[in-house]
Amino acid sequence: MPRAANLILICTLDTEGEDEVDTALHGSHVERWDEHPAKGSRVAHGRSDDGFWQANQMIESQLAGWFWLAPMHEGYQGKLWVRQMCSLPEDVVHLASDLFATG
Repeated sequence: MPRAANLILICTLDTEGEDEVDTALHGSHVERWDEHPAKGSRVAHGRSDDGFWQANQMIESQLAGWFWLAPMHEGYQGKLWVRQMCSLPEDVVHLASDLFATG
């Protein structure tokens, strides 16, 4: 909805979905041969620029959530990502976190 605080919320069939959503937002994990690796390492690791939230892409998107719901086991896990430099009011972010995040 334009000019509103929109939350992307994704439900997956298992808990591995959390990692998949994180990768979609921040980019896939890559070996960065163009950077200096940490002392004792051969390769620097980082994120590719293929993420939904990379650089100034999709700047209107500021909140994303993931959850796994298993009512037959009385299970629920959830996580909320807040984009760096989020311009939403703090109470909106806290409400989303209270509703969807478990950790």
